[in-house]
Amino acid sequence: MTKSLLPFALGLAILCSTLSEARAQPALDEHEACTLRSVVAARLSPDGRLVAYETSLARDPRREDGPAGHELRILGVDEDGPGRFYLDGSFSSWRWHPDGRSILFLDRRGDDVATSLYRLPIDGGEARRLFAPVASIRHWDLGGDGDLLVYTCAVPAPPEAERGRGFDQYLFGTRETEVALHVVRLGTGLDQRIELDGAPWSPVVAPDRRKVAFWRSPSSSTDDGYMKKRLWLLDLETGRAGPWVDNPGKVGDLVWSPDSDRVAYVSAVDAHDPKESSLMLAKLGEARARQLSPADLEGHVAAPVWTRAESPDGPVDRIYVLVERGLISEVMFLAPDGGELQHPARIVAVAGADRDPVIWRSLDVAVTAKGPIFAATADSARHPGEVFVQGRRRSFSNPRTLDSGAGRRLGEQEGVRYRARDGLEIEGVLIWPTDYEEGKLYPLICVIHGGPEAHYADGWLTSYSMPGQVAAARGYFVFHPNYRSSTGRGVAFSKAGQGRAAREEFDDIVDGIDHLVDRHLVDRDKVGITGGSYGGYASAWAATYYSDRFAASVMFVGISEQISKVFTTDIPEESYLVHWRKRPFGNWQSFLEASPIYWVERAHTPLLILHGEKDPRVPVAQSIALHRALKMKGDVPVRLVLYPREQHGNRNAAARFDYALRMMRWFDTYLRGPGVMPAEKVDYGIK
Repeated sequence: MTKSLLPFALGLAILCSTLSEARAQPALDEHEACTLRSVVAARLSPDGRLVAYETSLARDPRREDGPAGHELRILGVDEDGPGRFYLDGSFSSWRWHPDGRSILFLDRRGDDVATSLYRLPIDGGEARRLFAPVASIRHWDLGGDGDLLVYTCAVPAPPEAERGRGFDQYLFGTRETEVALHVVRLGTGLDQRIELDGAPWSPVVAPDRRKVAFWRSPSSSTDDGYMKKRLWLLDLETGRAGPWVDNPGKVGDLVWSPDSDRVAYVSAVDAHDPKESSLMLAKLGEARARQLSPADLEGHVAAPVWTRAESPDGPVDRIYVLVERGLISEVMFLAPDGGELQHPARIVAVAGADRDPVIWRSLDVAVTAKGPIFAATADSARHPGEVFVQGRRRSFSNPRTLDSGAGRRLGEQEGVRYRARDGLEIEGVLIWPTDYEEGKLYPLICVIHGGPEAHYADGWLTSYSMPGQVAAARGYFVFHPNYRSSTGRGVAFSKAGQGRAAREEFDDIVDGIDHLVDRHLVDRDKVGITGGSYGGYASAWAATYYSDRFAASVMFVGISEQISKVFTTDIPEESYLVHWRKRPFGNWQSFLEASPIYWVERAHTPLLILHGEKDPRVPVAQSIALHRALKMKGDVPVRLVLYPREQHGNRNAAARFDYALRMMRWFDTYLRGPGVMPAEKVDYGIK
């Protein structure tokens, strides 16, 4: 070998060795995707020195069933995890005590007759019950130094002697739970029920401990909770509650100003806004709120935090928010008196060495002498939710799979932009096959989000129902389009599909596929689709109306027939106000033509249907009807799998694992395999 060729040969050998080592790493599979841990909440201590965080612990379906467990740990803001363990089990709705030396949480322990409030010291010792209500606490807040508790709970139903004899009939529409608002002086144990009509939600005590802001709706029904919450005010001195602002439509979090004369909250701009989108400011004594976030913001605002810092010129107030903008999310702030949204100087937006964008999911801020401290949960293309402090990742929740030198091989991920057939720009996220080879065409799985008031960000996109990196490891492109009607692009974009269900919004999906075909990445004849809820609706539409474009479909808790869906869902008003904008009466044909079952004669796409039997949002009859229609047609491979204990999405480990295995087996069969319907029985790998 000549000297001039030696460096090239050595470089080639190193490259081949690196590729060999990379490919020797195992890929993520369905079992691991169903058992990954994720940080779901992070909160700073009042002095900003500590951060407590909650991790969702998925159960191993091969060992035990049930919903995910939870774990609470605390670490210093300058430390890397895992920190010190404090809680696990069934605790919920936790936060720091105002003294910063203990954690408050809800749980039901020992002789509790209902979910109660507990206090756990962080310097050692057992959790102590702080307050035991007669009915389980739903929402709560603590005022002052921790001596004032405001909470909501269900009103206990009176005993019915006849029920045990079979007289358990009831009038349809009369089983909404009555909910009450209570005020407790913890020092005395005095528990006062506040009299009001309707259902209270999410009370927040003002810093002066003289008043409480809360949402109130006519009833506790899901529909009223979505569409009819209004801002109310409780005067703690008189015990009287009444309306404050007649805000329209959907609402999110609210926070008090430090001087207790204003609240900032996230709200829809009108009754037809599909998602709470804007930051609003309400002042005491004024019945109208003012919009703080820009009216033309091409994004959505969430998670407000109101802070006050001292300066030589007096106190400086800021309201920090998360802004979901396109495929990213940003931490920003503005002044309560108005002004532009700005980026804080003390936080960065990258995830460390791999430089992947961070997708912020929650936000907490503590004001210290050194400036604001930021804590958040965030994910990226390389990991599910983790704790971040000052923009730096502090927790590593999956050391055996993703967070180690022998971590799983992952496909590359990119943001995609393309033009729909009418010229509108659409965004999405594309995961590449793990071992992509240039010039080769690959099968594609489209994953469609629900809502449609939701969107995909360029973060972690793998779960039991999202094939993501599991499919990438098997040689698929995985495409996540944010079709019109998605959030993250402003109010106008999220309203773009209203009254036109399954038209342009689902055409956007097909146009995205054509974009990938034109890039010479995807085999046009090997395209699959999946999604849940509205994404299940899109999957049913793809298997019927657009059947000539899809070789396989997996439909989850999806809509097949719009007329009966409107009359049986638990959110009929939400469907009317932010989706259809019209009633079926006099519009029967348009509702029919927006129903996948109407186009079943076109169908030839193999369709796997999965549904929870107890689903109140999209009743299981939607899936049964489409399954039966395709069976009657007789020439379409179709299978319906029902989950007896599940509702609108699977919560339990066994049902999630079953779903993940069936989904990938269906795609492997019809996009990569022989096209013969897989066996009914699933091999779970249980020994």
